[in-house]
Formats: sequence, C-alpha cells, structure tokens
Amino acid sequence: MNSSTKTDIIIFIPYFLPDDSYGGPIVSINSLITKIKYRKRIFIYTTSLLFNDQKIISTNKIPNKFIFKITRSKSHFKNFLNTFLILLKSKKRTIYINSFFYTPNSIPFFLLSHFLIRNNNKLIISPRGELEKSKIESKKKILKNILIFLFKKISSPKIIFLSSSESEMLNNINYFKKNKQISIPNLPRFNKFLVRKKLKSKRLKIIFFSRISEEKGLHFFLKGLEEYNIKIPIDLTILGSSHKKNYFKTIKNLCYELSKKDYIIKILGHKSITQNFLSKHDVMILPSMGENYSHTIVEASQSGLFCLISNKTPWFKKTKSAENGLTFLTPDNSLGYIDSIKKIIKLDDQEFKALIDEQQSEVKSILESTARKMEDFFIN
Repeated sequence: MNSSTKTDIIIFIPYFLPDDSYGGPIVSINSLITKIKYRKRIFIYTTSLLFNDQKIISTNKIPNKFIFKITRSKSHFKNFLNTFLILLKSKKRTIYINSFFYTPNSIPFFLLSHFLIRNNNKLIISPRGELEKSKIESKKKILKNILIFLFKKISSPKIIFLSSSESEMLNNINYFKKNKQISIPNLPRFNKFLVRKKLKSKRLKIIFFSRISEEKGLHFFLKGLEEYNIKIPIDLTILGSSHKKNYFKTIKNLCYELSKKDYIIKILGHKSITQNFLSKHDVMILPSMGENYSHTIVEASQSGLFCLISNKTPWFKKTKSAENGLTFLTPDNSLGYIDSIKKIIKLDDQEFKALIDEQQSEVKSILESTARKMEDFFIN
C-alpha cells in the first residue's frame, strides 16, 4: 500500500500514551483509534516527553496495537521541524491536529494549509476549548490574540474545525466564520454506566480528578472549606498531574491549613482511573473556569457519582440539581460549593440517586450517537 493512500490518517498530538497525564485529548484520540481501526491506517506524531515533568518516556512500545506507526520527537523544537517535514510530504491524507496553541503543530499546519489542500489532504483541527474567552484571557492573552490573527490571515478556509460541544463550536465560529464547523462529542474511556444504589455514608467521599492547574478551579473549593467556620463531614481525594509548581504549592498549603481543621485530604498525584475506583466516591467536584467537554464529568457520571461542577461546562444546565443550586455554579462561588455539599448530605438515598440518574440520562443521550458520528466523520 502506498504511503499516500486515501485511507491514511495522521494525527498530531503534543503528548501521548503511555503517559496519560495530558488528560482528555489523549483519552479521545485513543478511543478514536480503536473505533476506526479497520478503516484507516493510523500514524501518530507526538513528542517522547512526559507532560508533567517533560522527561523522556522510557519505552518505545506502541501504546495502542491499532496504530500503524508512532513517531516521537525528543523536544518541542524537533517536533516543530518534524511536523513541517511530514506535512510537506503529505498527499491524499486526513491530517488531524489537536490543540490550537501548541505551536510546534499549529504553525506548520496553518502556514502550509493552502499547499496541503492542493495536495488533496483533508485538514481537521480540534482546538480543545482553547478558543474560549476564559482560556484566552487566563494567560498569554496578547500572544494568543496575535496567533489567532495570523492564523486567520494565512490559513485555508477549507480547514475543518471539530468541536466537542455546541458551546465550543460557537467560540470557534466567532474567530473562524468562513471555515466548516462540526460538533461531535468526544468518545469516552468507559463503555458502561454504573448504577448508584445509595450514599456510602453521611460523610461524603468527594473526589477531584483532573489536571491540578488554576483553570480547573480546585483552589475555589478549598478556599470555601477554609472560609467556612464549621467543619463539614467530608473526605477529599485529589488526583491529577501538575506541572505548575507555584499553583501546586498553593494547593498543598490550602490542604495543610484544612488538615488543622481535621479534614482528611489525600493528594495522590496522577494515576490511571478505573470505574471501580471512582465508584467508591459519592461526589466529583470540578469548579472549572472553562471546559469544552470534560472527560472527567463524563467518567464520573458513568461511574455513578454526582457531579458538582461549574457553569463553565456544557453539562447539566437544565437539570433539577442545577435549578436547586446543587451544581452548575459559578467557578469562584466558593461557599456555593459548600452549601451544595451540605444539602446533599441531608438527602436520603432515593433523592440522591434521582439526581445522579438525571445527570446520567443527559450523558447517555449525548453519547448514544457519538461513536457513529465520529466514525462517519473520519472515514467519509
């Protein structure tokens, strides 16, 4: 088979398995590979770096047996050069990049886009929520706006923007009105939903599992616990990678202060998540300042947890729990998260299960057609 066959798809992603600390993008890409395995020859181009500490991955094994070939660059600069070279040779391929502001991929992609279209390539980008206003303004605002301006000027209008929610698609349209826009939710890691039977106890087991970075808003919740005068009956588990030392230090300091109030808090670092592990908790908390999809929310719901989340996600806006102020809160409403937990503790098992069932129903309805839509989009 010729290397430029139409059945080839080349996927650019900054980090990839066996390190999964980069989060949702890796989950969705790995699930996509498994879904289209018999219809495409799949090539992965990534770095050989670990997201959390930027050290070199110690193995060269292909992490998914359905990948035809995986090529890793030992630095971001080498990844930049490699991306240019690969794109210059590409003909009649589907080229899919993940991240708008990861410039080692995005600069070559946008700069060569007209050339790539003339060579009969199909060009797809998933900005992964990076064009949300809150994400742009959170850091490097001027640089991000310069990149958006330049990419709009130099890129082909035939690039397809793939969003994981309608709200993300509206953000993408705001900047790239001439481009085709598609909204398809991400493919999940888990394939089943666990039924919630009852609360574990009136001492709520709460879990945060996401990147420990400022935009995920963990500090809002911890500050709420610190500010509230009365200790509430919870145990808190924190999972996630962190490559921002100052922010992680802030989180550890807050946890230390809370330990003085006899809160039991476990900081476990990054670890792979299973449904069995998640199901041992009652509530997942995510006071995020911006999510285009959030695998964390989907996986928690699939595992039978109640999702206590911010209103900067596309989930649960019209649920009864949102109407009653139990979820879908503003990120910085620190005491609002405490009030929600106090109300949940007072619920009986049937009431708590009903709230989770409602959230699971919304997640199920979104995921039902996702696999078919994703398969059709990448194969046709």
